[in-house]
Amino acid sequence: MMNIKQHAPHGWMLLVGLFVCFAGPILAQTTIDTKFVGGPKDRNGGYEDPSKFVIASNGTMFVVCPNGIFESATQGVTWVRIDSTTTGDFCFAPDSTLYLAGNSGVFLSTNFGVNWTNLGAQLPNGPFYSIIALPDGAILASCPSGIFRSIDKGSDWDHVGQNKFPASGTGAYLTATLKGTIMARNGNTYYRSTDEGTTWLSSTPLTIQIWPISGDNILRPSDNGLERSTDDGISWQAVPGSPNGPPYDVAMDAAGNLFMFFGWQLYVSKDSGTTWAVDGTISGGGQQLAFATDHSLFFSQPSEGIWRTLKPLSGVSPAAALPELSITAIFGQFPNDISFTLPERSDNPLSLFDIRGELVKVLAFGTFDRGTHTVSLPSNIPGGAYFCVLRSPTGTSTIKLGLP
Repeated sequence: MMNIKQHAPHGWMLLVGLFVCFAGPILAQTTIDTKFVGGPKDRNGGYEDPSKFVIASNGTMFVVCPNGIFESATQGVTWVRIDSTTTGDFCFAPDSTLYLAGNSGVFLSTNFGVNWTNLGAQLPNGPFYSIIALPDGAILASCPSGIFRSIDKGSDWDHVGQNKFPASGTGAYLTATLKGTIMARNGNTYYRSTDEGTTWLSSTPLTIQIWPISGDNILRPSDNGLERSTDDGISWQAVPGSPNGPPYDVAMDAAGNLFMFFGWQLYVSKDSGTTWAVDGTISGGGQQLAFATDHSLFFSQPSEGIWRTLKPLSGVSPAAALPELSITAIFGQFPNDISFTLPERSDNPLSLFDIRGELVKVLAFGTFDRGTHTVSLPSNIPGGAYFCVLRSPTGTSTIKLGLP
């Protein structure tokens, strides 16, 4: 499943908290059974309030909190602080490489946080505030010295957008759409780039927190609920029926349903965010959300740690009913076709790598529903040996290709 998360500026967290406090009495709804799991703790022994929550395909959990970035390999029971930053961020690239930006610089992990490589040889000193991965594998990280871009997994970095983000700046918050469009906020000024940060155009004020759904379809919070864009973030419209206030987070389950909290109510959308309805109530409500591979919803509660649902939510299909992960090459004259089957809705699931393990191209770009799909290999890929890798939240499948 795809977890749709971006780093939320702290102002939004305060604003949402005000709406929740004055949301009024909760109407009678179906009660959803939950269980306390655990959670990262602050220096005073209380539970942290995450501003970002992601569950990797192997089940490892990662959160950004006011007192650091934490990970859990025990389904949220125990947590380890991996960076003491108060402003940091992390992201997953299309090939599942994990990048972390924090007080100590920028780091890379290819095994879901077990081991880390420092990428800071060509970077200025931190702290780093935001880091994003684009569909082709390019990475952009921001710090007070500006925005830096790497197209080779952090071996080399370019200082981009120096006219918009000067070295004397305060550091930009970054986010990206599924099409690779970058949105940035530098103080009270907003910019947009469609060429991986080489050039930036001024943009109307917007929240940097967005939830890419599929293709050009994006959601974002507003004072009056949710807004939706169907043109890659150029224009926005209010979503009818969404809660009367900005939600903290939106998460997508394996079947493509969207979920979000408002107060104690858990809302669901089964049409890519066009309409919303209350799915049930959870005592204490929730903030950040993420779905695990067993289809349980994990969520944070204010100062109360991490919780999980005990039963699948509306529309979540049991794992036994999902098709198996598979990939097949159909050879012929160019373009050769690649047929693949996904057990769950997946984001950028199919990629081509050379024999050194370097990403050549994301072949299936965007969000794909479960089921069978076919894509074509571009005709301009040089001949040679390649690996075609298919990833979904339930596993990975790889075939070797020999192209003429």
